[in-house]
Amino acid sequence: MGLEAPLALLGLLAATLPWLAHRVRQKDMPVVRLPTVDFLLRAQASRRRRHNLTDLLLLCCRVALLAALSMALTAPYVTARVSFGDGEVSSAAIVIDDSMSMQREYAGSTLLSRAIDRAENAIDALPEGSEVVVVLAGTPARVWLERTKDLRLSKARLHELPPESHRGTDLKGAVELSLRKLAATASARKRMLVLSDFAEHARFDPGEIRTKGTEVVYESVAPAPSGPNLQIMSVSAAPSTAGDGAHSLAVGVRVFGEAPDTVPLRVTGPGDVSQRELVYLEGDQGRAMIQVTAPKAGGDPRIRLELEVDDALSTDNRRDVLLDDEVAVRVLLVNGDPHPADVRDELHYLARALSLAPPDVMRTRISSVDASLLEHYDLAQADVVVLANVAAPPEAYVARLRRFVERGGGLVLAMGSNVQPASYNQAFEELIGAHFTGLERLSPIAFQKDVDPGLLTDGLTGLRHAQTHRRARLDARGDVRLRFEDGTPAVVTHEVGRGRTVLLTTTLDADWSDACLRPGFLPLTAGLVRFAAGDKADMSAPEHAGAVARLPVPAGATLVEVVGPDDVRHRFDDLDGALLSFSETHLSGAYRVLVAGDRAAPRFSPELSFTVPPPTDEGDLAAADQQTRKTDGHGESTVGATLIRKPLARWCLLLAAIFGVAEAALRSFQARRRAS
Repeated sequence: MGLEAPLALLGLLAATLPWLAHRVRQKDMPVVRLPTVDFLLRAQASRRRRHNLTDLLLLCCRVALLAALSMALTAPYVTARVSFGDGEVSSAAIVIDDSMSMQREYAGSTLLSRAIDRAENAIDALPEGSEVVVVLAGTPARVWLERTKDLRLSKARLHELPPESHRGTDLKGAVELSLRKLAATASARKRMLVLSDFAEHARFDPGEIRTKGTEVVYESVAPAPSGPNLQIMSVSAAPSTAGDGAHSLAVGVRVFGEAPDTVPLRVTGPGDVSQRELVYLEGDQGRAMIQVTAPKAGGDPRIRLELEVDDALSTDNRRDVLLDDEVAVRVLLVNGDPHPADVRDELHYLARALSLAPPDVMRTRISSVDASLLEHYDLAQADVVVLANVAAPPEAYVARLRRFVERGGGLVLAMGSNVQPASYNQAFEELIGAHFTGLERLSPIAFQKDVDPGLLTDGLTGLRHAQTHRRARLDARGDVRLRFEDGTPAVVTHEVGRGRTVLLTTTLDADWSDACLRPGFLPLTAGLVRFAAGDKADMSAPEHAGAVARLPVPAGATLVEVVGPDDVRHRFDDLDGALLSFSETHLSGAYRVLVAGDRAAPRFSPELSFTVPPPTDEGDLAAADQQTRKTDGHGESTVGATLIRKPLARWCLLLAAIFGVAEAALRSFQARRRAS
């Protein structure tokens, strides 16, 4: 405890004034008692004693009143330690690093857990009326709790954070996001607490961020590790050349710090299959080649690799592999005119164009089959079927195609010499929404400039000089997305049930048109397949932890289960739409998907399963030089507590007011007694 103005203690002398006045009033002249009044005085003795008690209480109240006022003038205070801020009402932002490196253990708990506990202590240090916003620094930086004055809610929200996260680090983005949130508040006092390990991999320099008007504290939750750290950097798989169903895995390891020359690598496959290989380290890198057996159809597709080493961060010692994990539109190309010469094959240009389509446009997994084998192909293994110059299939298979489209599949028809208009009208008229009137030869003709942007987002770029010298003529009831210069349809689309059909009135090879030789052929074919795929064209696997996976819902599926790397099952039985959005991807590793139909038991679906790659830049755990505030050697913060002064003058004034009211009440009581 201390005093801001100790000289004001002289004011306590004023507290003696009531006592002096009380003593002076009691000095009466000597009294000579007359015998006639002696009896009356004895009768009033008890009454006088009560008056003396009231006078004593009045004296105490007056002395205490003046003493409290004098103490208020001295500006007394007490000192206290707070873990964040200065005890004043403010607007605070707390940044918590939830990247993979925060999974490192220190003193019996993970760094993320320590950061959450430290954030809770910081919130406890804020007085009522303060507001808090919580921002997470794992990639991408995001708001975990919007600005609120409910401090109890903010602490509860902290404990809802997933205990494990495999995100990258975006400290700069998180600090900048916090500054924007604080800029929107009307509070004059703004402060920020940044909790992280501030490892070298974050490449964070506080000097690059302008924090004018905001007090920012960078606090490391633990010292840098003293031992080495190993990390599985990459895994690539390729089918074995022996054709025995095995795959070769090339594993790359990176070393930070001193490590042994060899490290055991455990490989766990489907079922109880397990093997151990050695990774040979040289310098800061290591490599190993491993042979694994592919899982059986419908079996658990995950293969897990794990370094058996005691290092600083165990999380980056694991890596999951799915030998066929690309989430993509499954396109079945049906070849109506196969040819030994590649350039004359019906699918030569189409297959090449689709394989070159950028992933941000559409991911595809392509398979092909000759038209003679089409009836033996299971359409459940495809999302889009492309019939390229294929003669009309039998009626039974046309019915299968119709069911395929009605359940959400896509069908693309392209013309050619094998197409007979009469048989196509009988087989596909209702399905494609068009009636063929014949095939015609004509002088070379270009496409019309007006193009539906839903088909070609960039218009006729790369197709302006394409020439067509043969085509199918038809009456279209569906939507015409592209026309020739004379106005006749070039591309017609139609919706049937949940699916779509697309008709190209010329060929996909060079027999009827030179469009396949033009740069615009790639966006044209991608546009045809993408439109036929519908919402499934937007399917994607996460490129990093925390990104959303968009998975196609198979036709007839009634249940989809996603099994995370931690073996937690996420069940979805309300399948409304062609795509399922899955956002619980904060862990890296294999996400295995099981699908069940009306009468079928759940089975693993390799074409829907996917892996979330771990961040490759979280392994360097050395402390960066840029952080301004660190922990001591025991991991306890040296700057987490602040000594503040809490003034007591208001309490002294409150006491003075209480004594003043008591003094007035006693005087009123005394006056009434005298009057009676």
